Amino acid sequence: MKRKRRLLIFQTVSNTTRLIFQKNTQEVQQKPGGCPICLLFSVNTSGQFVGLAEMIGPVDFNKSLEYWQQDKWNGCFPLKWHIVKDVPNNVLRHIILLNNENKPVTNSRDTQEVLLEPGLKLIKLFKEYSSKTCILDDFGFYEGRQKTLSCLRSLPP
Repeated sequence: MKRKRRLLIFQTVSNTTRLIFQKNTQEVQQKPGGCPICLLFSVNTSGQFVGLAEMIGPVDFNKSLEYWQQDKWNGCFPLKWHIVKDVPNNVLRHIILLNNENKPVTNSRDTQEVLLEPGLKLIKLFKEYSSKTCILDDFGFYEGRQKTLSCLRSLPP
């Protein structure tokens, strides 16, 4: 999953399930005056967020990204990355989402809306947090691993 997030950063696109795409597309169309939709990215069970990007266009269901391994991912939408760095959950856990049963933002799932006030706090913390690592640090390792796996798959049984 980490490798896929890195690919998203370089490709400046993202994707997820059809239901989530539909919600994101509706959000883009309903925002008055071009109000930005910012997306927080994390890797499941990593204990951290890895970046903040802006959704800059609607979902295209006729386009797909070839590097996803499951058929449930279809369509994609363009992104503009604003921040790419690791921010541990404990830095953000105190931000409570009233529109998500008063749970911390760190308990959120895909398409969880974050209201303006907590959203501004999140962006401020993302900007101010001094991180020594980011998801791109391991890019060479994962690319090498992918090449090795591709070579192994091409060998006859």
